[in-house]
Amino acid sequence: MSNSAEILTPQVISALLKGDHSVFVFGFLRYDNGYNWFGLFEPSEIGYCFKYTPPSEQYGGDTFEVCRNPELIYTHEFRPTWHF
Repeated sequence: MSNSAEILTPQVISALLKGDHSVFVFGFLRYDNGYNWFGLFEPSEIGYCFKYTPPSEQYGGDTFEVCRNPELIYTHEFRPTWHF
């Protein structure tokens, strides 16, 4: 795997700042919400996605905007561990 010094070259950084390339930050957080009585529910999960906004497109100082992909932005609360 390449290190970040090889990936973030001056040319890539320049392209990001001009808006020629996009950077997305996405993932999920899984956590115990404290309501898991006797193991009846799975941990809660939140999916997130943000897109870097170049300075020329920033309104109100926001460096990242929320992605508009509903598959990456979600929440799962109180999912039972049993299935019918």
